[in-house]
Amino acid sequence: MSSLKSKTLKKEHIINKAIEFFSNNGFSGTRIDEITDALGIAKGTFYLYFKSKKELLIDCIGQLTTIVVPKEVWEEIRKETDFVARHEKRLVAFLKAFPTFFGILNLLKSCIQSNDPVLVKKASDTFRMLVNPLRKDLRWAIRNGVVGEVDEEVVSFILFGMGESVGYLLTIDPRYTLEYVTKIVMSLFSKDGLLPHPKKPVESGAEDSCWDVIDSKHLKTQLRNIRLDRKDYVCGGLGNGEYRIPLANFDSMTLDQEGNQVSATLSGKNGEKVTLKIDGDTSLSGESQFGQYSIQLKDVTCISLIHGEDASASTHSN
Repeated sequence: MSSLKSKTLKKEHIINKAIEFFSNNGFSGTRIDEITDALGIAKGTFYLYFKSKKELLIDCIGQLTTIVVPKEVWEEIRKETDFVARHEKRLVAFLKAFPTFFGILNLLKSCIQSNDPVLVKKASDTFRMLVNPLRKDLRWAIRNGVVGEVDEEVVSFILFGMGESVGYLLTIDPRYTLEYVTKIVMSLFSKDGLLPHPKKPVESGAEDSCWDVIDSKHLKTQLRNIRLDRKDYVCGGLGNGEYRIPLANFDSMTLDQEGNQVSATLSGKNGEKVTLKIDGDTSLSGESQFGQYSIQLKDVTCISLIHGEDASASTHSN
């Protein structure tokens, strides 16, 4: 075994043992010598890997993203294409592993309220990473018409909180089984449950507008009733803020790829311009003369409103 691999394994052993102690005794109730004694290593060895107990805690918090849903089921979840079945598999894996991590999860939440800005940032970033798989699945479901439009950020945190609450119930009340509570949670995905079914878009003057969409291969497509992730507005960041600009408020949008993000410059009807950072995976959809059309914004270079006679001709041809 290489020296580097040996050091990595030893560090992982320390982190895993520390998670046990932090979970059972909290941060202040855990001593470094307790961890080293339990592992049979010298205290000096500990300081080869961590400068302090706080640094160890930060690494333990970061490990939560690989613990709440164990790595061995990641591939099984990834291959599941049905949204509800995928969430059920993730929930079952989460609840099975819950007894091993809920203590450190509680510690994570207490760190969010810490006076230490380093701990607050690490805890906040980790919590968002824990919820992120739910948010991504929900965004996919909205884009593909599996569920109606909801705020995926808010609902993903609600779903995570539900899983955590059910985990506590299974811990404190032996009358309930994993199968029973899973069935109840998944019933919330039914027709009258937590997530709404998709609705037909409400027609408006903006939806009747006709647009030219030019993709990265310079192919032009004329569309009516365009939507961005099934919404009638563009959502993007500017500095520390976020804009939501209705499609009816601008005439054109030019897009440039910047890594995983897209820079979109919107030209308003009054000639003013604004440049936003938007998610390149956002889906643009609309009705062409041949049928429904969709494309990701990262594959688009320009969107422009068709005016006057050209718009009328395009509308009639569709």
